[in-house]
Amino acid sequence: MKKEKVLAQEQKSKLQPFPFNGDEKYLLKLADGRYVVAYWDLNEFASYYDDNSVQEEIESIVSLKELGL
Repeated sequence: MKKEKVLAQEQKSKLQPFPFNGDEKYLLKLADGRYVVAYWDLNEFASYYDDNSVQEEIESIVSLKELGL
């Protein structure tokens, strides 16, 4: 039972929001299953390839720096 509680706490910590840096690239997984590389600018994500803001629902976000890319 204690192990389950620890796992739940670890999972919760992974879902906490983190500050977005304008000089970093992020990999966004969109709700429709597509992936987009984007950057944070003016309080929104913009596509790294065409500078359009990402309007789709975002399912998950990870910094490319955290992935070692």
